Amino acid sequence: MNGKWIGTIVMSDKLRKDARRVVQALKRKAEVWMVTGDEGQTALTVASAVGIDRVHSGMLPEQKLAFIRELQRQGRSVAMIGDGINDAAALAAADVGIAMGAGADAAKQAGDVVLIGNKLTRIMEAYIWSRYTMRNVHQNLLFALLYNVLTVPLAACGFWTRALLASEWQPVQFW
Repeated sequence: MNGKWIGTIVMSDKLRKDARRVVQALKRKAEVWMVTGDEGQTALTVASAVGIDRVHSGMLPEQKLAFIRELQRQGRSVAMIGDGINDAAALAAADVGIAMGAGADAAKQAGDVVLIGNKLTRIMEAYIWSRYTMRNVHQNLLFALLYNVLTVPLAACGFWTRALLASEWQPVQFW
């Protein structure tokens, strides 16, 4: 006022209660990086509060995209979690793009997975469900392989047909 500084107004988002717990759970599974368009000190403050050690701040959307592609060039599998329009390109480029459901429409359209609601714990729920799903897929493939390894040779030699005819099973005739 009158050419003199009289104060500063600082605004920030409130940190979610479960953020630190989710980050720690993710860190047990993989490396966790914070890639944000936020200014350096803000990003470092948030990262420190939730336990993230690797921070890239002040990044524009095209820089986020380049960062994701560089990690992939290094042979890394990349899962990107985002909610803003500035995250859309990086979400689409990541091996798995996870969009937070309360975020921008562009992010939701770019994500491979869209988490309904805005709970960070849904990230770990999605991870757990994906592990269950893949375990089921592997079990089914193993069962199919064993079934085919056992039955195809029997059928090729005519034993499978004889075994079916010797049983009381009769094929259904449609004519």
